[in-house]
Amino acid sequence: MAPIDAPRILVASAQAQEVKLITMSLRAFYADCRVEAVYSAEELQRCVSEQAWDIILLDAQLLGASGLDLLQALRRQRPQSAIVVVAGRHDPSERTQALQMGADYYLSKQAPAFQTELPIVVQQVLETRELRQRMDSAERYLHLIETMAEVLYELDSEGRFQRVSQTVDTLLGYDPQELVGRHYSTLLRPEDQEQAMYRFNERRIGARATRRFGLQLLPKSDPAVPRRETDVELSAMGLYDQARRFLGTIGIVRNLNGHKQEQERLRQLEALNTTLTSILSEAERWLKQGRDLLQEYERQGQTQPAAETQPVVEARSPALKTTGASIQDCLSNPLDAQALEMRGMTGILGETSSTSAKGPSLWNVALQILGIEARYHRFDVEPEKLETFFDAARRDDRLKGFNVAAPYKKRVVALLDELDPLARRIGSVNTVVRTREGRLIGSNTEGSGAVAGLTTGFPDEDGPFLDQLNGLDVLLIGAGCAGHALAWSLSEAIGRGRLYLANRSRGPVERLCSDLQASYPSVTWVHETAIETVAPRVHLIINVTLKGQTGFFTQADGLRVSLEPYSSLAPANPVGLPADIVNGATRFYEQWYRASLSDILANIERSLRILAAATPSVRIVDSIYSPSESVLLRQARLSGHRAVNGKGLAICQAADAFFHRVFHDDLEQAGRLTPETYRTIVASMGAAW
Repeated sequence: MAPIDAPRILVASAQAQEVKLITMSLRAFYADCRVEAVYSAEELQRCVSEQAWDIILLDAQLLGASGLDLLQALRRQRPQSAIVVVAGRHDPSERTQALQMGADYYLSKQAPAFQTELPIVVQQVLETRELRQRMDSAERYLHLIETMAEVLYELDSEGRFQRVSQTVDTLLGYDPQELVGRHYSTLLRPEDQEQAMYRFNERRIGARATRRFGLQLLPKSDPAVPRRETDVELSAMGLYDQARRFLGTIGIVRNLNGHKQEQERLRQLEALNTTLTSILSEAERWLKQGRDLLQEYERQGQTQPAAETQPVVEARSPALKTTGASIQDCLSNPLDAQALEMRGMTGILGETSSTSAKGPSLWNVALQILGIEARYHRFDVEPEKLETFFDAARRDDRLKGFNVAAPYKKRVVALLDELDPLARRIGSVNTVVRTREGRLIGSNTEGSGAVAGLTTGFPDEDGPFLDQLNGLDVLLIGAGCAGHALAWSLSEAIGRGRLYLANRSRGPVERLCSDLQASYPSVTWVHETAIETVAPRVHLIINVTLKGQTGFFTQADGLRVSLEPYSSLAPANPVGLPADIVNGATRFYEQWYRASLSDILANIERSLRILAAATPSVRIVDSIYSPSESVLLRQARLSGHRAVNGKGLAICQAADAFFHRVFHDDLEQAGRLTPETYRTIVASMGAAW
């Protein structure tokens, strides 16, 4: 901003000695000020008409009988000038009249503090002039501001609206003048008040100021024009004067509804592009097969018409009936020889899936009830044989598809022919579908299946855990593969609700949050140490970490730990033991438990405090189902919260993969791709659990 010009002060008094004293006093405080003096009312009027003055110091004795008329004339002629009347004595009635006729200040020379008051008044006038110059500059941009799609607002130091751009009418239905003087909290939902505090009325400036903060604003209540809460993005910063005194806040509110629609169009275009790419790839594959077939005929010197080539194509099937052994060659566990005689097969791929997977007991019951001739197997594959397994899977026509367990959910992505949009977005696969042409397509049902599990009723339960997710505020703990997938599905399912992502490591959850906010701005992340500030404010808490899980785990440093005694609501820092100590489960737990006891107790105590602070209406979901009641679930039950383990989530994840992916084409061809079939799958898997 350009420097402010030196103050221009006109002193009007018939007493030269007083003029000299006032001039010396002013220049003592403002060395560069310009002071001129006049000694009569006529000189005063002439001088004021010729040029503008910042301050007019007017001796009350100079006014005479018509002084008040002179005061009014000065005010009309120079409305921007500050008029200070200096009286020889303090006369309340004269003071009132002077102020009513246009004077800005009335000072008494007899007052003990006159010499102090005068510089203070001048300082206030100069600050007002500087502010007016800023406002005059701002006025030149008002037209531009009013044409912006965003809403520009200004708050005073108490959080009340001072100015709101006209676009607030389109966004929220308010006339700007309706908001002036009202507190910003008028536009916030009750549950957002605490979070938006010091963001909407931001005091910080520079890099620490609020940038692109997502929230929902309440529209004006109008039965004739119903409106829904509006998703917006807020940027704001504090305003300060030269003395660093806080004046208020300026901010910009951007409407995200149109942005979401644009994102949806982009997703549709992406899906169309994927479909076209797949079609072109299939066409190229068939053309290549045709060329290879013609080359084979040319080498054999055959010239049969195309109708006679059909047996050659069909001849691949008998040869492939023995390729189950090719898959077997990749496995470290034996397959059921009798089951291999069936027409179809599926299974779960993992490093040691045969020791813990519940998939076979669930899928095989559903297959039997539906009368599908197929068997669900355990595919235990060592890392070095993973690529060979995928080659064998492409060649085996009986394979319908398979699930993927840890630690292969990310690793298999590079071995697939195609990914569906969600799997591509999150970079993780838990289900692979094999097409009739032998292409392997990766997808992920961990999120969609888990969401379905929260609202699906099972035969052994009174009803669904939740009637709906729309509008709920949810805390999701864990940003691994399962958390990544579930975060995308939850963001869509909760609609206007808010999703909080908590994780121990900042990097993964920060990247996930950034990706989600492009489509779902009401997503924020917190470190696991801040869970206690969020948990009491949400409707639902979901854990997808391994805290509370049975067994022990090998860390990146090679040391082994157990997480079974821990709750996911609080940090866990267990002591790791060398692998050579873990000769048996009993010995490991004896030594490990003693070493980690203090950390376990700290975790349990902190978790209990968090649950005690949460109202009983907060519901708890722990994706762990071994043990059936984890530490978190036990604490939730004892503190009066409704809670469930991961059984329902796992069942619906499996049902989703069965119905919508692996056996989708078979069910559709048989005319059984119906809601009734899906319910049968869920019920049979629930009964088999």
